[in-house]
Amino acid sequence: MRLLRGKYIRSMKNFILILLVLQVSLAFSQETNERGPKIEFISEVYDYGTIVAGSGHDGIADFYFVNIGEEPLVLTNVRAGCGCTSPYWHAEPVLPGDTAKVVLKYTTLQHPHTINKTAVVQSNAINKPTVVLRITGIVEPQPTEMMPEKNIDREFSPIAR
Repeated sequence: MRLLRGKYIRSMKNFILILLVLQVSLAFSQETNERGPKIEFISEVYDYGTIVAGSGHDGIADFYFVNIGEEPLVLTNVRAGCGCTSPYWHAEPVLPGDTAKVVLKYTTLQHPHTINKTAVVQSNAINKPTVVLRITGIVEPQPTEMMPEKNIDREFSPIAR
């Protein structure tokens, strides 16, 4: 009797383990077929590259996105990580299949430094309700202007006489 009970317990443990593995694998294999707005940015990073300090660069970075969902997408808030970056966006809903953009204007381009700033976009998207956008780049110092060396012909110089 004791031997049968041990086999029964082991077979129940195996059965429960198999059920658990099946349940977990089904949960991961199912795609989310939720209806609603979905946001997809073309790129979440904008690289200014190398900018010369004080060169008049406008500091504007455009981040385009598409509503790949089935309902209108609304950006509820866009917050920049610091006061040197200003976000701009339209509050109107973005219809399914339409494209819109978030604009970040970086204003500190007068002195040399490395750019690495973020902005957080919040929306009613069901796939990514929060997206972090990043701007990067390098601001180099202005090149120093050197005076050309004068080519003085000593033969005709009044000092040379």
